[in-house]
Amino acid sequence: MSLFLRDFQYSDQALIRLFGCIALYLAYFCFTYRLNGFNLLRPVIKLADGTFLVGDKTEPESADWHESELLIADIHWRVLEAETVTLARGSPWKDNPDLTQVEEVGFTDLTRSRRYSGGLTRLDYLEVYGNPVRRNGQSKP
Repeated sequence: MSLFLRDFQYSDQALIRLFGCIALYLAYFCFTYRLNGFNLLRPVIKLADGTFLVGDKTEPESADWHESELLIADIHWRVLEAETVTLARGSPWKDNPDLTQVEEVGFTDLTRSRRYSGGLTRLDYLEVYGNPVRRNGQSKP
């Protein structure tokens, strides 16, 4: 199961730059979650070219709500098949993906269905720290 979010404030022109610095800080996700069962929460992004990437950083099971941060610079990426929520066949590590134009951000636990998974994933909130940009690469005013 996966969850993706995007900025609708600027219609379909909004992207996020998750590469480099934002003021004095690196780009990162901040979120609160709760997991049980045999699930691990992983970050997912959708690039402007339509490619879905899943990160190698995971968040473990938690008996209570847990707040966490993931620095984008620390994450290694692989191609994700969004329709099946699985790694793309023969998916190698994606070296240096273009994180200057990210369309959607979210999380996955890489489970296809809740019916027989034996676990539950809950996400309370998600904050994304990055620079907003337009599709043509210009920063928003």
